[in-house]
Amino acid sequence: VEPKYDGERIMIHWDRAQDKLMLYTRRQNDYTDLYYKFLPIVRDLLRCRSCILDGELLIWNRDTCTFKPFGHNRTYAISNDPTSVEQFCYCAFDCLYHDGHDLTDMALHHRRATLQRAVRCQEKVLEVVKATRVETLKEVLLALDKGITQGDEGIVLKAWDSPYVPGERKLKWMKLKADHVSGMGDTLDLLVLGGYYGTKFGQKQISHFLLGVQGPASSRQQLWHTLCKVGSGYNSVELQALQQHFNSRWRPYDKRSPPPHLDGWETAADDVPDVWGEPEQSLVMEVKGYSFVPSTKFKVGSTVRFPRMLRIRRDKAPEGVLNTSQLQELMESSEHLKSALACIDNFQLNADVKRVQRQTAGAGASAGAG
Repeated sequence: VEPKYDGERIMIHWDRAQDKLMLYTRRQNDYTDLYYKFLPIVRDLLRCRSCILDGELLIWNRDTCTFKPFGHNRTYAISNDPTSVEQFCYCAFDCLYHDGHDLTDMALHHRRATLQRAVRCQEKVLEVVKATRVETLKEVLLALDKGITQGDEGIVLKAWDSPYVPGERKLKWMKLKADHVSGMGDTLDLLVLGGYYGTKFGQKQISHFLLGVQGPASSRQQLWHTLCKVGSGYNSVELQALQQHFNSRWRPYDKRSPPPHLDGWETAADDVPDVWGEPEQSLVMEVKGYSFVPSTKFKVGSTVRFPRMLRIRRDKAPEGVLNTSQLQELMESSEHLKSALACIDNFQLNADVKRVQRQTAGAGASAGAG
């Protein structure tokens, strides 16, 4: 599993003997002149006589400690601002050619080992994309959860022994991201009930939010049932808007005396929010997730897997938020990550078939030798 960045796919062609460094897109468009500012930087970080690298070119913002969205590359490339806090960052994930040798027919793990030798990594300038070995569905989903939380597009699944086939992924390379996999269908309008401190966009601040739905109305007040915690989907501007709204409204959360409108909600220490706010003064978030899953952490008894904010619903009042009955109907109609599981099962099946084929071939060779 590798993270899927929201960058521009660029291939680096390097030949030290001819002192030639070229940048191409996957479709062989020459972008060397466009990204000329990056050439002297990457030249000093190549430790080989020749190579062809595959990766993503992004723009790193040193102030916010985040990558800029796709499409900002060219804006930065043609700018001449000496005070800019932005810089190119190339995230390499493959090596197709190295010191006179074509590596495309070699296994991915061999190419990645060669890639590590071919470059001298420099943080947020030239990096080798981290790869994590996974063998189970649970490990895949954990990697996907981590990627979404970090703000990545998603993850890429790659067979560890796969060759490099340009433009063809099929079951050897497969992307999983929010736009490709969604077993929940509908979006959810949820109310912000609390917040958690975290580091987001380079600052320690309330950056994760506790969300919930309307519970039953008691004789004294409207009750609210916690459903999930969201920490992705918004940019720095949207987070700032949330901060401006809530900063004067937050109250420290005391688990010994929780707010009565949370209807006796109790959870593990790690899930207790740092702050809470009055529902009447809160905001509604429109949220999208992959599926509903059972959970003892939240009052509802379930939670949203991989939730992300789509937008702040300033046009909607707290009483317009989902109630527990409506949520139950949505949960019953959810497909529970059906499409994601199908993709992952196919990926694992392909790997199992190839493993059997290798074992069969090895057994046949041994029998022939005997």
